[in-house]
Amino acid sequence: MSRETRIAKFPASLVCAAVIVSAVLGGPIAWASGWEAVYGATDWSPRAWHQTTYFNGSYYLTGGSNGSSTIGGLWQSNDGNYWTPLIADDGNDVEREVIEGHSAVTFDGKLWALGGTSPYSYNDTIRYLNQPDPAISQFALQASAPWGTRKFGQAVAFAGKLWFIGGFDGSSTFFNDVWSSPDGLNWTQETASAAWSARAGHSVVTDGSTMYLMGGWNGVSTFNDVWASTDGISWVMVTPAAPWAVRTFAGAAYLNGIIYIAGGGPDAATTYNDVWSSTDGTTWTQETANAPWPARFGVGMATNGTELLLTGGANNTQSYNDTWASTDGVTWTQRGTSLAPAPWDDGVPTNPAVVSRSVRFGADLFLFFRDEIWSTPDGTNWTLEGTNPWGETTGQIIEFNGKLWHLTATSSWSSMDGVNWTAGAAPPWPQTEAFSAAVFQGKLWVFGGYLPGGGPVTTYSNELWSTSDGVTWTLMPAVPAGLGGRANPGFVSYGGRLWIIGGDLQYGPAIETWFSPD
Repeated sequence: MSRETRIAKFPASLVCAAVIVSAVLGGPIAWASGWEAVYGATDWSPRAWHQTTYFNGSYYLTGGSNGSSTIGGLWQSNDGNYWTPLIADDGNDVEREVIEGHSAVTFDGKLWALGGTSPYSYNDTIRYLNQPDPAISQFALQASAPWGTRKFGQAVAFAGKLWFIGGFDGSSTFFNDVWSSPDGLNWTQETASAAWSARAGHSVVTDGSTMYLMGGWNGVSTFNDVWASTDGISWVMVTPAAPWAVRTFAGAAYLNGIIYIAGGGPDAATTYNDVWSSTDGTTWTQETANAPWPARFGVGMATNGTELLLTGGANNTQSYNDTWASTDGVTWTQRGTSLAPAPWDDGVPTNPAVVSRSVRFGADLFLFFRDEIWSTPDGTNWTLEGTNPWGETTGQIIEFNGKLWHLTATSSWSSMDGVNWTAGAAPPWPQTEAFSAAVFQGKLWVFGGYLPGGGPVTTYSNELWSTSDGVTWTLMPAVPAGLGGRANPGFVSYGGRLWIIGGDLQYGPAIETWFSPD
């Protein structure tokens, strides 16, 4: 390779993704809204007593329980249709996740989770999330709450403060105290005994000038009263008995000047799927007595400013993992369930970065999932062609010289049809995995990856290898000194040049872009 040029610095993940798209489409990238999902499903498991919150332009679903065990987890969605897991949905990672019975709210540019339970105990934690990145998402511990262990209290952002209202200690004590904080760290008890009776599982919303508290339960009685406060200290009962039935664990939100309360019930055997609205907490209108979602309580509910989004919940027959949206509380549309799971999705958790590879070959698209080979002529209708001979081994799949090739550090396989494979000689390069492959000027090229050693510090390769037949490999002259070793670089032929973009270094992503004409 006679010349390489470094042309720019970009976020590695963005550039690598862009190069992949450009390579597949065979031309410049045109980001547009014309993508259509073919397969998909709501992946978070059925649950209640979770929280759904709108934060930084996305919906977030945190924690929950299926009635017999806690679940935990953190999921993100732009629209409620497709959800991405940021923290494992297992309830075991107590250092990174919140579990159930907590309250979540957006405040001061962070997503906060207050109280709730872990699999082991009721907790007094105040946690926040300010970096919703799948690689590092973690609810950092801000403080231990001065109110002690608490479950099913309600948090709300109001008047430049974070508020926590009521709840119970998981035993027999219910509270009607009100706390506020300007930063989530320093808390003031505004009142130890508000005018409303002690309770948990109530709903609290705000219109910006007033907080409204609705319903709840105290272990014996369930309520349908409504209270209002402009300062968190003085509370006025705006109605002793709203026209909606007594309920706890309902969904509630404030949207376009209207307070909404949806679902809930006094217990799992008596739950509702009605929706009510009010502009002042006093006068209520039943928007629907029978929404299309099954009756339930323990729902999550949030708004992005244009719609209501209701998630999950439970009754005495089952827990749910569905998502519903409405702009008016009357008409509801189900999200995220119109797409069937992909035919290779057997429901077994897996790491797609390790065991999933796809490539276009001939007129078909091939997917190598675990040890299975799937093909499709249109992206919709898939055929299981059989199993591959190398198992679930990490490697690169690429088309070269009219064949498909599968390359690892220790094996080389080729196929004329994508189904029947022939073993070749082991490649000579030292990289063990995480290298990248590209076809350029009639040759197959390999660059980057991890080097063997197994020590405490991972080392990376910047060796560049090429072959004209897939059998005999040549180590190319040393690349420029500035082009250091890296794993999983973007590596693609485009515009008459071979490009190396980004990649993973020991202490973070590489952010430079290199190209060569030869």
